[in-house]
Amino acid sequence: MPIGWEKFSAAPLLRRWRALCASDETLRSRLPGAIGRFAVLQPGFAITLELSDTSVEISPSSDADMRFSATAAIWDEFLKTRPARHHHHLYALRMRVPGFSVEGDELAWAQHAHILRRIFDLARWALHGADRLAPTSLRPQLGGGPPYPAAQGRYVKLRANGRDFVVYGESAGQGRPILGLHTAGSDSRQFHRLMAHPRLAKAGYAVTAFDLPGHGRSAPAAEPGAWALDTELYAGLILSFLITGVLRKSLCCSALPCRAKSALKWHCARPSASPPSSPVRLLNILPAGARHGQIIHASMPPFSRPNGLKA
Repeated sequence: MPIGWEKFSAAPLLRRWRALCASDETLRSRLPGAIGRFAVLQPGFAITLELSDTSVEISPSSDADMRFSATAAIWDEFLKTRPARHHHHLYALRMRVPGFSVEGDELAWAQHAHILRRIFDLARWALHGADRLAPTSLRPQLGGGPPYPAAQGRYVKLRANGRDFVVYGESAGQGRPILGLHTAGSDSRQFHRLMAHPRLAKAGYAVTAFDLPGHGRSAPAAEPGAWALDTELYAGLILSFLITGVLRKSLCCSALPCRAKSALKWHCARPSASPPSSPVRLLNILPAGARHGQIIHASMPPFSRPNGLKA
């Protein structure tokens, strides 16, 4: 039984993929300015995509300026409508999946990444979708519109690395607090959907988050180009926020960026560390696309040192 891209050796499937690319309005809107040849390869089979201003030509060939190679099993997972973690995008494959390799002009790849993503979504739809036009996105739907949590916010002054910072923080709900630490370039709005989630409120949790300096509603901490966030400063900001009085009770620390765990561990390793007065439980909630509901956690009791941080 063919797996991976070899499934498109069947003429009906290849025709369906070509027809989807020819009729897709989302793809058509992205094509102007496109030019290049990109190939996906697995042992014994290859497909080339030739992009132009107005069309995508798909042919069984490996003749391309940019070539993406992997095993048939990796491509088979990639072609699922809901791939496993790290298999949803070429960049994720490149960063996290052994056995995937890239050869060619990486600037051309970056310039056409949004087009390639749509073409591959259409390949998934050709394999697994109903006999109709593809939706504008195959990403799992979160349901409903934008969340509107009943959040209350205020500005607080933090002290870290011998400097003062003014940051914006907000909370929603009552109960044991979960502290949300946003990813780089984002802000506390990343947690609005959690803040508005009725199951958390019913379980007796409140969600609190703050914007790092220069993010969201927090003022910049330096002139443009002068801001740098290292582990020491990150740990200092987190611990300072915890002791401002915003979170007085035992708390959970919900860390999307894994760096939060290493920052707090680093802080507790210092001889002069001032750990929080309440237990901290780090929850690394994996984003959508990972194994749904999977949580990685670690506990850090008060006045602990590295051996008190248990995975």
